[in-house]
Amino acid sequence: MTTDIQTTRPLRIQDNVNIEMDIVDIVNTRLPLDLLPCLMSFLEPECRYNDYCNNYSWEELEYVLNNTLQWGPDFCNHLFKIFKRMNDSRFMFYPNARNDTDVACVPNYYDVECVPNHYSDLEVTGVDFSRLTWFHADYVKMPGGGKKWFLDDDGTNYEAMAKMMVTVLKRFDDWYWGNYSGTTLDSDLLNTVLRVYSTLDKYADMSDDDFDNDDNSVEEASPYYPDEGRW
Repeated sequence: MTTDIQTTRPLRIQDNVNIEMDIVDIVNTRLPLDLLPCLMSFLEPECRYNDYCNNYSWEELEYVLNNTLQWGPDFCNHLFKIFKRMNDSRFMFYPNARNDTDVACVPNYYDVECVPNHYSDLEVTGVDFSRLTWFHADYVKMPGGGKKWFLDDDGTNYEAMAKMMVTVLKRFDDWYWGNYSGTTLDSDLLNTVLRVYSTLDKYADMSDDDFDNDDNSVEEASPYYPDEGRW
């Protein structure tokens, strides 16, 4: 279910003037109590996003990503697939995603800030959610012959990956507070972003042992072509 009600950005510390009242504030303080359950259900995705914005600063979000991405290719590719669900909707809030020099990853063995993978010789500019950009295929020899292939993260720059993901979420946030109108396309995009946040929220405080023992939906990332593409 979607809504055409325009939501506006809530007052933040850096804002000097709050011209328009936040929709959540209207729901909580200005409407009869007996209407709240219905309206909160109707605006559940918007209210959830507002909660995530209040719970995580950008610095905290990057910290969570730096901790969780270290679980390796399987978890990273799980997040990649969620981001890719945005499809062409991403151009609504990030038209230059594929050539944004602010998130450029150029292989340079001496500059760890912008290397996606020390084993890669590809020049990467812009947002890239291709697992074969960030990881490289390797293998172990099996008893009796044969090879078992897997994705190796030796050389992967997780800090650059975290910065890239935060950049995408920032771009969405900037667009959301000024342009979101609850259309079907808007709602689908919001729900995809909520899946990113809910995934991070679930795993943020897990230990390595808890993650390994968790009955989760994180599937094994394939080391084979074809890849699903950058974004």
